[in-house]
Formats: sequence, structure tokens, C-alpha cells
Amino acid sequence: MDAEIDLRAVFSFLRRQFWLVLAIFLAIIGLAGLYLLTLTPIYTATTLVMVDPSSRNLLLDQPQTGASSAIDARVEGEVLLAKSDNVLLAVIDRENLGANSEFQAGPGFADRLLSFLGLRAPLSSTPDDALRQILAKLDSRISVQRHRATFLISISASSEDPDLAARLANAMASAYIGSQLSAKVQGALAARDVVIRQLDAARQSLMENDGFSQRPVEEAPETPTELYDMRQRGDLARRQYEQLLALSQQLQAEASLQLADSRVVSAALRPDLPSFPNARNMLALAALIGLVLGIFLAFLYEHFIGGVTSDDQLAAIARTRSALVVPRVKLLPDQHSVAEALIAAPLSAYAEAVRRVRTSIDHSLAMASKSEPDRAPIIMVTSAAFAEGRTTLALSIARSYALAGRAALLIDCDFRRPSIHRQLGVGASDGLFNALRSGEMLDNFRTAATEDKQTGLLTLIGSQSSDVATDQLVTSRNFERLLAAAASAFEIVVLDTPPLGHVVDGSYIARQADAVVMVVQWATTPQQDVRKALLSLEPALRGSVPLIPVLNQQKL
Repeated sequence: MDAEIDLRAVFSFLRRQFWLVLAIFLAIIGLAGLYLLTLTPIYTATTLVMVDPSSRNLLLDQPQTGASSAIDARVEGEVLLAKSDNVLLAVIDRENLGANSEFQAGPGFADRLLSFLGLRAPLSSTPDDALRQILAKLDSRISVQRHRATFLISISASSEDPDLAARLANAMASAYIGSQLSAKVQGALAARDVVIRQLDAARQSLMENDGFSQRPVEEAPETPTELYDMRQRGDLARRQYEQLLALSQQLQAEASLQLADSRVVSAALRPDLPSFPNARNMLALAALIGLVLGIFLAFLYEHFIGGVTSDDQLAAIARTRSALVVPRVKLLPDQHSVAEALIAAPLSAYAEAVRRVRTSIDHSLAMASKSEPDRAPIIMVTSAAFAEGRTTLALSIARSYALAGRAALLIDCDFRRPSIHRQLGVGASDGLFNALRSGEMLDNFRTAATEDKQTGLLTLIGSQSSDVATDQLVTSRNFERLLAAAASAFEIVVLDTPPLGHVVDGSYIARQADAVVMVVQWATTPQQDVRKALLSLEPALRGSVPLIPVLNQQKL
């Protein structure tokens, strides 16, 4: 059951705040769309390269391979080599990126801003600085990745020009493979050069031995042992020379027959669609953000900033056990006030809600300690702001008591903006105002008050406006004597008082009240205003005076 109530509350909340959530949702989508229009499309092309972990050499019968860990290390090393500065510099030179506007060097935004503000002198760019900036920009546009545990490497290049993106990806692969092949050739040639230097030494040694064997007889070795040693050294020098000569020839052949260990298996093609921005993903993310933000702001608006929308919410703000709800009723053309619904439609939802308010007042008064049991209770009806339906509800409550057979009196205590006479369809009267100013007691309430023919309710109506400070009226002894006389002559007295948030009169009148009905218009009055009004009311209320909050004009 709780889950069902919570679900209904959620749907009710979304229904009430639908337009706010929709507005925020559409605003975020619109901003995301405008942002997409300002972005420059970036295209990405990818070249797929296969790395052969074996050492490829046409002069060797079998390729040389190593352990799996060594192979993985080598492939990972090739990933780093494919994006090395040497490869990037080769691509810059091959594609002439220095002349490309997309890669042209220039001061950054921060440098331009500081120079514009005079905080830094304009930077002078040397050719080396320009090359470093182009290198850094190209490095940011190139991505080299290994495909999991395979020997495949993808080289991706991004550019504002799709054709340039494809050319850069293919140029990177070509430069990488070229640098790999060049390194192998340079290695073979370096080894050949070492062997040639050793070959020169061996040739010199062989020539020395051959010269010694051709000496005259008188310079020949004296013993057969020396002659044998000389011949052995000559043979050894000759064999060493022949081996080095063969090795140098082999290395020369290897240098000319080297093959790269990597090859292109899939060249980059011109991309048709940009890789950035991804409009679909960005709009989907913007939609999600807009929806979440809309619900969040709607929650803040409903529970902290905007108007009160539920009886539980009003009860929490008023710090009471419960709050009552009065539905919104459309005023008919032939009616002066919505309060006429108690007479014209006694079984309507509005009439039943007013009777519920009356019942709550009676129960609250019964539970409160009353020092004067023979004195009629004085019910104060107030609100936080104007136009919350306070006067209409005060008239409805008073009529409800009159229809229940209680001798009821309604006093219009809003001396600045009296309006009960308009809802009754009668003219204004200065009797109450003059009585309070002069101090003369009303001789007879029935002759001074206006009687509602349909319910028998008596009403002390006000004049059009007051030309004096009205707080002087409600704080005077005359006002106290008037209320005391009314409480003695009637069974219930209802006071329509001005709003607490705009006029101080209500705070003084509250001292005379036995119960206070706080009217809050549904989804209109800011919660902060309601809290301030309640805070201003607290010092004036006696400890046992009940507060009945009413959420008025709720839209069903």
C-alpha cells in the first residue's frame, strides 16, 4: 500500500511540474544543439598494421623467434616506436604540415589573452619553436594502439579534412615501416663497417706474414721450429682474412636484402562521417542531463522555493500533525462568491471540505484548554499574502457554522482592503470603522451587522479603505471590548484578518484568537513566505491556541 501511495505521489509531482521539467529539458537540448553547431567536425582515419615478431632475413633459412613474453614486449615496443618523434617528423616533412593552416604554429589562447591584457610581451616564434608546436599538435592528432594480444596495430589520425586524415594515417604507417626497415639496414651496415675495419687489420697482418716468407736465405729462420711457426701464423692470418672477407660480403648482402618486420594489412580510407562531435551521443547525454536536472530543479521548486502543493507538505512547514485541503471551485457568472457553493451545492466537494475545516476547528477547540467556557470561541482566518482566498474561506466557515444552527458573527478586520461586502453583494459600511475610532459601542449587533438572508449569518463589514494606521484600531481597547461583546452575544465569532506577510494587524489580532486558520493558496504562495508568516505568528499565539493550516484552491 505504501508503495502505491508513493507511486501516486511521484506521478502527481511529475504532473504538477510537467511544464517546468519540459522547459528545462528542451532548454538543455537546445543548448546542446547550439553547441554542436559551433564545433568543428573532426574526421578520423585508421591504418591497420601487422607486426611480424620474427626477424625476417632472406639469407636465413629459418626465422628467429623468441619466448612469448619477449614477443609481447617487442610488439608493445613497436607501438611506442610507431608514434616516436622520428616518425612524426618524417610525416611533417612528407606532408608539408608546416604550410597547412590546421597545423600552423601560433600563440595559444592564454598567450594571446595575456598579451592583450598587457601582462606578457608578444611571444616571438623561432623555426624550432614552430616545429615543436607542429610536432605537439600532430602528436595530439595521432593514436597508436595494439589490438589486445594480437600482432595488429591500428594507427589513427584525426583532422578537420577527411582526405588529410586518411593521408596522415597512411603516411604514419609508411614512415613507421620505413624507419623500421632503415634501422635494420643501418644495423647491418654498421656491423659491416666493423668487419671491414677488422678486415683491414687482417689484411695488414697477412701482408706482413707474406713479406716475411719472401725474405733472403740469409734472413730466414735459423731453426725448423721457427720456420714452422712462421708458416702457421701465415696460414692463420690468411684464414682469418678469408673469413672476415666472406662476412663483410654477407653483411653487405644482408643490408641490401633487409625486409621490414611490419606491413600494412588495411590502408586508411577517406572517412565519410566525423568522429567528433558524436551528435547522437551528445544529444542523448544532453537529454539525460536535461531530464535529471529538470526533475531536480522541479523538486527544489516544489519543496523549497515554489508554492505548497500537498497537505503533507503544508503540515511539515506549519509543524502540525495534519493540514486540510479545500478544492478549487469555478466562480459562476451569477455568483458573488465561491462561498455560495455551501448553499447552492451543499453536497459538493467544496462544501464538504469547508465542513471538514469546521470540524477540525471544533475538535481543536475541544482539545485546547479554555479558560472561559461561557465565552464564544474567536476564530481568526489569515494568510501569508493577498489573493489566497482567505476572505472567501472565512465567509464559507462562518456560513457553515450558521447552516449548522450556530449563532455566528463574521467581522471584516481587514481595514485596509475590506472585501466581504463584495462577496455578499452589498454596499460597504463605515459603521464598524467609526465605532472603533470613536469608542462608541455598537448598541445592537443585529442592527449594526448585515444579515445573510440565506444562512442567518451576521456580518460586520468594513468601509472602502482606511485613512489612518489600522494597527491603532486593532490594538485599541475599543477593539478588545468589541470582541468581548461579540463573544458574549454569539456562539462563534470569525475574524477575516489581513495577510501576515504584508500587514502587522494580524499579529496583534492573533492575541485575541482562540484558534487560527492559516490559508495557503495551492502551488502559488512561496514556501519561504509561508514560513515567515508562521514565524511572525508564533509570538502572538498563546500556548494552547491551535493552528489549522488549510491548503486552499487545490487543483484536482
